Amino acid sequence: MARKILDMSSVDREAALVYAIVSLQTPRHPNPPTPNDPTDPIPTAASTNIGPQELSSFAFGDAFKNNLRSFIRRTLMECKLETYHLEHDPANNMVIDCSLIRMTTRWVAMLSQHDKNAWLPPGFSQKNPQAVKMVHKIVHDSVKWDKGILRGCLLKNIVVNSITRSLKGPIPTLNQLYAHIQQHLPHAGEFVQDLTIPTQVMVRLAYLRLATIAFNKTGSKARAAQWGPIDKQLLLFRGKSSDYFLSWSELILQKDQEVFGTGQRLHSDLPGDVADMPSEEEIIQNEVVARARRASHRDAPELQQTGAN
Repeated sequence: MARKILDMSSVDREAALVYAIVSLQTPRHPNPPTPNDPTDPIPTAASTNIGPQELSSFAFGDAFKNNLRSFIRRTLMECKLETYHLEHDPANNMVIDCSLIRMTTRWVAMLSQHDKNAWLPPGFSQKNPQAVKMVHKIVHDSVKWDKGILRGCLLKNIVVNSITRSLKGPIPTLNQLYAHIQQHLPHAGEFVQDLTIPTQVMVRLAYLRLATIAFNKTGSKARAAQWGPIDKQLLLFRGKSSDYFLSWSELILQKDQEVFGTGQRLHSDLPGDVADMPSEEEIIQNEVVARARRASHRDAPELQQTGAN
């Protein structure tokens, strides 16, 4: 798929990337929700009359756990997240609506009252402190678990981990990587999945793999810390133009194709610069070139029409 995108004409390729940009644009809160704001995903704890004995015997059932897991995995596979770890933008402390935790807790809050009564601890809707804490815990634990699976998949045949038990064969192409992640993060869907992988998914997975390799090369054992640089990069796009993001996306796909596109690359012969991301200079230069290319295509019909006359 990455090869197919890069083999498109410049106009079609940019159209695909622009469509991906538009699909990623979502409204954001100007300010963080207050504790009593109806947009606050999970209610803030408050005192209720639910006894500790009633909650100590509560256990989340398979119906809730399966639906929660399916939502998290579908969200990871759609690749429209702004952050994987952060809930607030460090620059201004604003709520990040499209953070993984925020979206998941919002999903819980939007469950029907029937499902809340059937699936969640008694007293949750009434903001019982212990009930709220129990829901927070299972949400965070589930998110952490599936992010760990995603990380393991991204390093297939690059590093031995809980997903890749041994390094056998070449590192997967982007299409193969997508199928590998789907296999390990299966989820129920309301609609039949498209056979064509969306462009923004290809760009995001290509970037996540490169960023995960880069973090792995640091030698850090704090696996969860890998999401810090990723979140920082994704939040950077808030202050950038669509042209900048398009240029960056194109360079990311090119890098993935150069390194993994043949489907024959082994972990032992990864290039030394595999973890090098597009520089600011490269992004801006490619942005200028792309802008000029679009301008020339816009002028082309007029030239053809003039020649015909």
